[in-house]
Amino acid sequence: MRQEEGRLRLPRIAHLVPALVKGGGERAAVDLANWQFAQGWQVAIIAGRFADEALLRSQLDPGVDVRYISRRAGRIGIYPAGLFWLLKRRRWLSGFDVIHGHLSFSAAMLTALFLGRRLAKLKRPALIETYHAVGMPIPAYAKAAHRWMATLRDGFVLMAEDGHWRDFQLGHTGLVEIIPNGLAALPALPSSDASVMAFAEMAHLPAGDRLVVGNIGRLVAERRPELLAKTLCCIGQSMDRSVHFLVVGEGPECEAMRRLFADAGLANQSHLPGQALDPRIPLSLMDLYISLNVGPVTGLAGLEAIHCGVPVIAIQLDERYASGTEDWIWSDQSVEKVSAEALRLLGDPRARRELAHRQWQHARSQFSVEAMGRAYERLYADVLAECGGQS
Repeated sequence: MRQEEGRLRLPRIAHLVPALVKGGGERAAVDLANWQFAQGWQVAIIAGRFADEALLRSQLDPGVDVRYISRRAGRIGIYPAGLFWLLKRRRWLSGFDVIHGHLSFSAAMLTALFLGRRLAKLKRPALIETYHAVGMPIPAYAKAAHRWMATLRDGFVLMAEDGHWRDFQLGHTGLVEIIPNGLAALPALPSSDASVMAFAEMAHLPAGDRLVVGNIGRLVAERRPELLAKTLCCIGQSMDRSVHFLVVGEGPECEAMRRLFADAGLANQSHLPGQALDPRIPLSLMDLYISLNVGPVTGLAGLEAIHCGVPVIAIQLDERYASGTEDWIWSDQSVEKVSAEALRLLGDPRARRELAHRQWQHARSQFSVEAMGRAYERLYADVLAECGGQS
């Protein structure tokens, strides 16, 4: 970073997100912004549309500058609103060293900024995108669009290895990095906590001697909720003792999941209470968490479970990936094999405790917000050097 008047000037960063809602990419951006602000950086978050501030805005440090492009536009309307907003505030945006985009709306806005910067024959501010849809089954036309837009960046980040992007990594002349999402530590809550007991009652989870297998996430098609539901049904139909399934989140696939549970005769053992503002509350009720992995990498909700001491196994979305003994989260593409591993752990409390402890240690050292923040700090420095340094 540039030296000015005998001291080191810290970078000025603006993060672009579609909205401050519950989602892996949004949560990573918020944790990264909080960490950067704590280091003394000037940090802003630009959200495409307004959302209930209790969802994620409340988790931002009050010192982080938050700007909303629109308080009324919907998911589609924020695109034209965003283009007008960027044009109107181009002088303010030029004061940042880096504009860092997350998710599809931000990818479109970064592309507009890049083209505008090229027309003006400028190199600044540096434009970086983090691609959070690694491994997700998105349409081919959307992948092609993202690949084209990725060429119009000063830096491009994948949050995990992805075979679809491997040739892009090898052939692209710009800076392309793999930076796993990190997570700020979450202190676990005891099961006796009043908020935990109230959530269990609201979700109609029975008290007493029962096991709970769970997941937290948006119930949308690209996150493959049908695979999760089929895995949970397989577990429920194979267990002798009482097991319950807690699926926390909202989305258009919610009713389809309910039908799958009902068809399997597990309607009374399945619980879909909707969204939880504090993930620690439902996690405190779970004995085992089933995540979705892309290669060796899990989502932020899986990391939250591990930070809270819940053992995690995963459904593997990368068909070419074979889980090995060195993997810190065991995974497989087969619903039956994931179910069998879950049944083994559910029948062995000691194995669950040992797995949870190993995963917690690994997450604290490798998937912390500090590890993510330092990796981005190095990337910013490299990108700014390519763009001619800080102004």
